Amino acid sequence: MTRVVVIGGGFSGAMTAAHLAGQGVETTVIEPGRVGRGVAYAETGHPLLLNVRASGMTALPGQPLHFESWMERRTGAEARAFAHAFVPRATYGAYVEDTVAEVSRGRLQVLEGRATSVARRDGGFVVGWDGGEAGCERVVLALGNPPPRRPAGVGDVAGYAGEPYGALAKVEDGDPVMVLGTGLTALDVIAGLRARGHRGRITCVSRRGLVPAAHGAPPKVMPMVPRALVRQPRLKTLLGWWRSAMRDQPDEAALIAGLRPLLPTIWRRLPTVDRARFLRHVRARWDVLRHRAPPTVRAALDLGVAEGAIEIVAGKIGGATAGGVGLRCEIATAQGMVARDVRWLLNCTGPERDVKRLTSPLMQSLVGQGLIAGDPLGMGVLTGPGGQLIGEDGWIEGAYVVGPWRMADLFEASAVPELRGHALETAMAIVGEPEEALAQAAV
Repeated sequence: MTRVVVIGGGFSGAMTAAHLAGQGVETTVIEPGRVGRGVAYAETGHPLLLNVRASGMTALPGQPLHFESWMERRTGAEARAFAHAFVPRATYGAYVEDTVAEVSRGRLQVLEGRATSVARRDGGFVVGWDGGEAGCERVVLALGNPPPRRPAGVGDVAGYAGEPYGALAKVEDGDPVMVLGTGLTALDVIAGLRARGHRGRITCVSRRGLVPAAHGAPPKVMPMVPRALVRQPRLKTLLGWWRSAMRDQPDEAALIAGLRPLLPTIWRRLPTVDRARFLRHVRARWDVLRHRAPPTVRAALDLGVAEGAIEIVAGKIGGATAGGVGLRCEIATAQGMVARDVRWLLNCTGPERDVKRLTSPLMQSLVGQGLIAGDPLGMGVLTGPGGQLIGEDGWIEGAYVVGPWRMADLFEASAVPELRGHALETAMAIVGEPEEALAQAAV
């Protein structure tokens, strides 16, 4: 019986598996693609950039220059030349692949395929995949980001794409396009289209029409966060502190940078009713400040808007039917219903995290056996320290979660600066040294 099976070989799964294998733990990854790439860092043929500067993208806690040194060896240029660069995603994928090989010492086993089920058996687990079964003592779910929810009123129509990156190659340069969502994925799609010469009209639709801010210079001074806000947080007092801090130091990026290391603790202690209020009233504004875009990516959007080739509509899609040049899309706005005729409808609204809405065989297996329990606010699944899984009937001994599905517990679980620490923490918890993991992950 294999000691550990990791389901999913994107960044979180690959780095967790690498740490385990490097510690001498027999570890197998089940992944249909290249381990370390995932969807985020795959070679797409489009010039997509990381949304974080190279200086923040090391895969290894405690080794802040690891990625920059890798870039130096790859290009021959000095490492410091890359510190403030926004590197192509495919290049970063190559770095993760190399780092997995380095950390795992070549001991990692890979099963190329998709996991379809997980069941408890004989004090461990058996993982079904499309090539057979793999028994293990412990299992790690690194499920990554599923496709977004299909909007109500949008049926099985030609031109709709729930995985927008895969559809980019099909969009012809003159095709009118509607992009649902105005977050980082939407900006990536727009920048990719514009860079390759697309000049068809692009309509971007989101509830509030808010767009991510561009990265500026790194903050020089971090604000002090009162300990009382961490010990006994309430949304009202947090917002009050924010407003006061903005009067003294009007730099929202600095405030977010100061809060970021404390957010998991604050989120865990925040009452559920305050969490819900934050998600309903504050998150949209928070996201455009916290999840910023490379300046060139934001500039591509701004130029398109200035030229009249891109419009941003605050509203909600009401439906899409065959008609016009391909699809006629109805949008409900504050001023009433408006219609746009497009050839493509690209859904960039973000991953579906309601486990009961996901229909993949693996997710249905996990839900059907009570191995996972969805967060009541729809942010992911319930987990505890080290990513240990909490199922419908309590703790699932020997089962762990890494990656963005931990957002329900940690809030910050979608970017490499957090995920690298989570991967090490989970690996060390499995090895049996959780205290060491927490100490290293905090570096």
